[in-house]
Amino acid sequence: MTRILLRDDSCAGIRAAVQEILGNEVYRNAADEGSADFRACSGAAGAAKFIEDAPHASGGMDMIKELNRVNAKCGLFYWLFVAAVILLSGFLAGWQYALIIGIAAGILAAPVGRAMQKRNYAGLCKRTDCCKILKGLPGNGLQAGRRENGDEF
Repeated sequence: MTRILLRDDSCAGIRAAVQEILGNEVYRNAADEGSADFRACSGAAGAAKFIEDAPHASGGMDMIKELNRVNAKCGLFYWLFVAAVILLSGFLAGWQYALIIGIAAGILAAPVGRAMQKRNYAGLCKRTDCCKILKGLPGNGLQAGRRENGDEF
């Protein structure tokens, strides 16, 4: 299922997202399925149990779960690479450099991690077409991967 991520929380951004949802047949079909599920419940108690038992199976990919899996893998590879560099430099150049490399790796972990997350997100969007709706949607502040202020997302 296509997902719309709210990137612009202004009135115009929320309006554009709501208009996209209301005009998108995929969401209409999903709402019909949800409505049928609720109508199949036995009264208010059954509907409450249905909600409490959420999340329900979905035919689409769980974007958050997939991003967490990919980002954990990238983080593991990053720290394995850092450990290899520390060991290699320790054996070749002396162990006094190991602390410096470790500190530098710790400082660089956040920006490298953010860059990898953005790359992974963009890759998932290309593979699943889940973010296609965001690019160029009128009024949401996004134009082909850039916000109105010029920042990339």
